[in-house]
Amino acid sequence: VAHGLRAPLDARQWRALPSYESRAAGVDQRRHVAIQAAARVAHRTRAVRDAGALRALFAHVPGTGPWTTEMVAG
Repeated sequence: VAHGLRAPLDARQWRALPSYESRAAGVDQRRHVAIQAAARVAHRTRAVRDAGALRALFAHVPGTGPWTTEMVAG
């Protein structure tokens, strides 16, 4: 990475990221687990066109609550 520039990780990269690397970046274990769970279902969100279906999908992702679900489902 040139000059400290960083790009956000995609879902595949999050799934592969070991917890010790996320901890080094300031992400606690609880959030790391939640991000990895969301990354496992990320590919399914592209096919969902209905906000209700997105809410239902994220209701089953550990570590996501009503606020996160609404931010994703809009």
